[in-house]
Amino acid sequence: MTTTSPAAFGIGTDFDQPTQVLPVPGAVTSGGQPELKLVDGLTRGDGVVGRFETSPGLFAVKVAEPTGPVRVTVELAADAETAAWWERLVPEHVQPRTPHGARLLAVRAQGATRGTVLLARRVTDFGLRARQRVSFPLAAEELPADGFLVIDVTEVEAHVPAWAEPTTERPAVGVRVDAVHATPTGPEPPMPTRPGATLDAPTCDRLGLIAAGGSTESTAIDVRADYFVAQPMPAVPGPVTWTLQPQLVGEVRPDPARPGRGSLVFPKPAPGQPPLSTRQKAQLVAQHELGNFGTDLRRRMRHLAVRGVRKAARPLDQGLSSRTGAELLARGQLRAVLVPIGSSRQLPCQITAAAGGRIAVTCTEPPDGAALVHLGVVATDGGPLTRLADRRMHWQLVSARYGQA
Repeated sequence: MTTTSPAAFGIGTDFDQPTQVLPVPGAVTSGGQPELKLVDGLTRGDGVVGRFETSPGLFAVKVAEPTGPVRVTVELAADAETAAWWERLVPEHVQPRTPHGARLLAVRAQGATRGTVLLARRVTDFGLRARQRVSFPLAAEELPADGFLVIDVTEVEAHVPAWAEPTTERPAVGVRVDAVHATPTGPEPPMPTRPGATLDAPTCDRLGLIAAGGSTESTAIDVRADYFVAQPMPAVPGPVTWTLQPQLVGEVRPDPARPGRGSLVFPKPAPGQPPLSTRQKAQLVAQHELGNFGTDLRRRMRHLAVRGVRKAARPLDQGLSSRTGAELLARGQLRAVLVPIGSSRQLPCQITAAAGGRIAVTCTEPPDGAALVHLGVVATDGGPLTRLADRRMHWQLVSARYGQA
């Protein structure tokens, strides 16, 4: 760990302590690390950097003086506690109440927007469970003389289309910061430079070319909010084609957010009454824990029942998914648009059939910056259609092709 001290210059007192700074390479993975100098709207964590209690929220890390450009990676996550914190901390007048809703976030560093993150619940999950990271280069001169790397996470202030507005108000509240990494900028991640190069979805996610609501280890990525964030690939101009797998899935109602679970406040005695005895307190604790146990038991029983129904229906859903996608495409009921963040322009995308019952969405005018790509089904009268045969139309991103071969 790198330190500096006034005593190194021949001045100082016995009370002066070395200032601990984050070396490069280095990482902040706990709220107790001394390199995390400042937090505003962030509750420090143990084993994680912390969790935001306001939106926007920020924190500052003191970084050792770099010898060159630095790559900064911020790891964000949403979980059941994210929903509970949002329900507890966001005032009641904020409507609608969407503790489990999608979070469309802008990650800023040194006052400039560096990336856009989408954290969302899968329609088949009982609660929020999403991770996403954003990585960006930082020039050495962007770090001031004091070495403070200031990162803030906030809502996307630029214009977003109406279909993206159902994202949660005050989206940073409850979001967890797992880690912040600072590494010397070496060779950039390998990017395809050959027109027509195809990347699978996990590679697109790793390179920061798409953000679909949460990272995954599988070969396809769930488009969790009916849209995803797409970043351009400057080295390969021309159209971009995303290949997606349609799915019909049973939508799951999320578990209620429980902001007060685990906390017990003993009632104050009335004036003139003695304080609670140890026996009375023990009875209240037992009642409280019994209530928590009952809630957990009912939740687990519901999960088992839903999973059983889902398992029984899976063969039918898989058989209908590809056929339904092909039928909707043939009837002209699939729609896809691309909207650059901050712009009101909606660029229509071409939708064609692909092998294996998949569909291909092609945008001939890829934007210069981040954009939202929306996928939807329209009814015969032109209105939005979200459910088919009591199932939800869901999409998985399989691959992306950049440019024309």
